[in-house]
Amino acid sequence: MQGPEGNAPQPKIGMPDIIQAPLTYDGRAAKLDERRKEAVGNYLVWSAQTQYPAYDEKLFESVRMLSPKVPRELIIQTEGLYEVEDHLRLFRGAAKAEIGGVQPYEDLYFKRHGWVFTEARHVVRTRNLLLYQGVPQARIDEIDRLRDQYPWNPENHGLDSKEATTAYAGWQEKRTKGNYETVQDEYDVAYRTTKDGLLVPKAHPEQKFGADLALEPVKRDEGGHEDIFTQLTIINLEAFPERMSDTLRNVFGGKGKPRMPVVAYLPESEQLHLKEGYIVDKRFGPRHEIETSVKPYLLKIGAKKLFPEYFGKAA
Repeated sequence: MQGPEGNAPQPKIGMPDIIQAPLTYDGRAAKLDERRKEAVGNYLVWSAQTQYPAYDEKLFESVRMLSPKVPRELIIQTEGLYEVEDHLRLFRGAAKAEIGGVQPYEDLYFKRHGWVFTEARHVVRTRNLLLYQGVPQARIDEIDRLRDQYPWNPENHGLDSKEATTAYAGWQEKRTKGNYETVQDEYDVAYRTTKDGLLVPKAHPEQKFGADLALEPVKRDEGGHEDIFTQLTIINLEAFPERMSDTLRNVFGGKGKPRMPVVAYLPESEQLHLKEGYIVDKRFGPRHEIETSVKPYLLKIGAKKLFPEYFGKAA
């Protein structure tokens, strides 16, 4: 068909533009569930590909051989790692009541290679680190007794829903990964320090041995946990920003929030001797915690504007 200008074709009449309407509540919920399933599925594949044995006899024998070089203060820090891991075991038990049968969360928590599976290895590995470095079973029993004496209370952290638990877990796993990095660095220095106080250089930058090497896959696990809980929190926030804004304010707002599990569990007089990098302690207080871990986490999940007390009011 020729147009009025000779051979110029007439414009074709097509379908009118379709304006995408906002998703309904049910539509957003369905999309949320789909995105959660995808994120959790990807995490479980990664976790299966990076598995390792909780016990490695040859590795722990090297830990035993190197133990004379380890100062008592570093043993105490390792006790702290074990205690934190065991407290997190109780945290996971409390979290189970919050997930309400939601399948992505059920898969993340309880499938093989899921959160519970990997964290259980951490308890075994940190306990073995203590035993192979000469910590008596009686001391480990004492740590267990303290754990059992002060049961987990989710209300101490503003955890009143699966979304709140997820948001808290993303931050807590980030902190726990930092704990392992700190302790690994100190083991590395202890092993390489001579009797004269000189530091022997590494043969190559990534060289690890003894407890430093034993904790490396645990740190990697914690990084994976940080990633999946952070992803889920971002997904939740994007799907239901109004509801999640209130949730995040409840978990991360207010003086002294959030706190690592040991702080919420134990009275100050009975907290183990954990150094900087583990818990909010009297030397640094809540402000140090906010600057070094809370603010970076809130930036990562895109929640900066919800916390003017931390970031200042937007211009």
